[in-house]
Amino acid sequence: MAATIHYIAAAYLGVRHFMDPRFVADRWYYLRSQVEMLGRLKHSLDAITFVINTDALVGVPADIASVARIIQRPNIGMSYGAYAHAFATFGDQYSHYILNEDDYLFTQDDFDTLLLKEMESRPKCELLCGTVYEHQGYPFCPAVSCMIVSSKGLEVIASHNGGSLPHHPVSVADPYGAGYESQKRFSDGLVQAGYKVEDWLLKWSTAFRMDDHSSLCTRWFSRRGMIEGSPHRVRADFKVPAMVVSAQAVNVLHPISDGFRWHDGTIRKDGSVSFAADNA
Repeated sequence: MAATIHYIAAAYLGVRHFMDPRFVADRWYYLRSQVEMLGRLKHSLDAITFVINTDALVGVPADIASVARIIQRPNIGMSYGAYAHAFATFGDQYSHYILNEDDYLFTQDDFDTLLLKEMESRPKCELLCGTVYEHQGYPFCPAVSCMIVSSKGLEVIASHNGGSLPHHPVSVADPYGAGYESQKRFSDGLVQAGYKVEDWLLKWSTAFRMDDHSSLCTRWFSRRGMIEGSPHRVRADFKVPAMVVSAQAVNVLHPISDGFRWHDGTIRKDGSVSFAADNA
């Protein structure tokens, strides 16, 4: 049977850890960026759903509601709560899900087909994500919340977690800490069941914003030879095509011809990077 892919983007309109001025001015900015990129790229997605975590129902702008199914839910469990809600709603109606946060944007034409083929080419891989990292007790975790995962894989994860995808069940004083724990636990059921969780970094890059890196994030990039110098920046000669870019780092609503403006320079779709200082 042919594969079917459901694109799920988890969204939040409230206060975030990093308040992009564009998001401050327009709380729909990231979802509008999603709409822009999904409209610009070729893809074969079978369904698109935006799951909005919100403390009160909101009116959704027509330019967003016309592109995707909209689900509004209480802001419990952050992005992983949104994924749990979506999978509980749609289940095995689709063979695969692309799970993403509203501020990560795919950049390659046919990204859905490319990711599916790449995952299927890897034996026992049921989850392929932007970056895998190792943390205490959790050897293979998605370090960024953008991934393709099979319904089979999600069923394994849910069965390992009492029937629901892992997410902190209640609002807590430290929501980012709870989200971090959910992210670590998300793939644990797959690993324990003997499946593989892998990233796509040797084939495509995942362009985080580079102005606010934790030491862990620095190590992820360093281990793959992607950054250099102090302060850290992406190597100018690193040319792995960008599969995902951070909407906090680029402005897709005002693109350049061959890529995206990115802080003090440019990241191109072929993965090459140049900086304003280099071009001075």
